[in-house]
Parts: sequence; structure tokens; C-alpha cells
Amino acid sequence: MLLEQISKKLKPWIQNIHGPQNEEELEYLRDNGRKKRLCDKIPFGKFEYRVYFKTNMPSTLKESFKNWMLKYDGKIQCSVSTEKWLNEEHRYFQAPFCYVKDGATLTMIGLFLANHIKITEQFVLRESINTPSE
Repeated sequence: MLLEQISKKLKPWIQNIHGPQNEEELEYLRDNGRKKRLCDKIPFGKFEYRVYFKTNMPSTLKESFKNWMLKYDGKIQCSVSTEKWLNEEHRYFQAPFCYVKDGATLTMIGLFLANHIKITEQFVLRESINTPSE
């Protein structure tokens, strides 16, 4: 198989290979596209979504979003690099993102940031789609 040949030749540089573990997962990913991420555990045990921001977000919006997030303590968590980007400590950051706990909070972020969201991913537990057929 091609994947095995490639991974064997590039073994010193490969850390992990990810892909669907069975036909059900493959079919789920085909049906739902790239906005769904299959995982064994959701990030930090509580975040259902990851929101990526567009890098051209104005400084004023970054500042107000950062202050607004404080109202949602525990429901939104940014990476350390994203926090630096929001604080203007990094002028450029390739993929700023935050984790979001639930759909209601995701909706509020969508309303707040409108056109400054690049993509939203939903984490889906493998066990929720790998159920035996009856």
C-alpha cells in the first residue's frame, strides 16, 4: 500500500499518521467534510468546538473581543500564542484560534466577530459514531 511505503521511507521524519480507523469513520468524514474532527477525547475534556480567526482582524476588535471573552470564563480558551496575538505582542500569527465549550457560546462568538472567523471545527467523539448496528 502506498501509505505504508511512504511512511517506511520517511520514518525518521514522521511522528504520527492520522486517518479514519474504519469504514464508519470514513463515511462520516465524507458526509460531514472538514468541519468535523473525530477524536478519542475532546480538548481539555470540555471543549466541543475550535474557532480559527482571520489574521486581518483589526486591533480594536481584538481588544474588545479579548475583554468580552472574560465574561465567558471557562467557556472560551485561547492558546498562549493566540493570546499574544490578541494582545498585539505578535503582529502576525498563522492560525490564531480558541476552544469553545458549547453551541450557545459559539453562536455568541459568531455574532461578535461576524466576518473575522476563518473556520469552525466541531470535535466529535469516535465512540459516538462507532456504534454497533442492530
